[in-house]
Amino acid sequence: MGADHQAAAICYRRRGRLIEFLVVRTSSGKWTFPKGQIDPEMGSRKCAQLEALEEAGVYGLIDERPFLVYLYPKGVFWKPRSLQELKVAAYLLEVTHEADTAEKFRQPTWCSPQNAKKLLSQQREQKYKAEIDRLIDSALQAIKVAGNGNSPLRKTRLQ
Repeated sequence: MGADHQAAAICYRRRGRLIEFLVVRTSSGKWTFPKGQIDPEMGSRKCAQLEALEEAGVYGLIDERPFLVYLYPKGVFWKPRSLQELKVAAYLLEVTHEADTAEKFRQPTWCSPQNAKKLLSQQREQKYKAEIDRLIDSALQAIKVAGNGNSPLRKTRLQ
C-alpha cells in the first residue's frame, strides 16, 4: 500500500444496549478516529491497533481484517493543492482497557453514533460527510452482526 493508504481503529464500547464510539482530535482540531500511515513491516491491522493506543490510550479486541475502506481528506478543501484523498482501512476495535494518552491535545471522547457523525463531519466537505455516515452505519451493522455471533470477522487481542 502506498502513501495514500492508512489504517484506522474504529474504537467502540457497549453500554448496555448502547454503542459508543471513541473519537480524537487532530493537530488542527478536527475530530477523527485514531488512524495513521501503514508500516509495511507491521501491516495495517497492527498499525490501527497502535494508533488507538498512541492517540487514544486504548486497547482491546481488534478484528482480523477491515470491515470497510473509506475515503478521508487530508489537507483543507479551500486550498485544492493541499488536499489529498486517502483510502483508510477501518478495523473495529472493542475497547477493553483505557489509559492516558501522551498526546494530550487528542482529547479522546466517547460519544453516541449520532454525535460521532456530527463531530466527525465538522469542517468537512459533503462528500466526506457521506463517507462518515457510511462508516458509522457500517460499523454499527458489523457490531450488531458480531453480537449475534454471525460475523465472519474474528477478533484477537494484540499486545
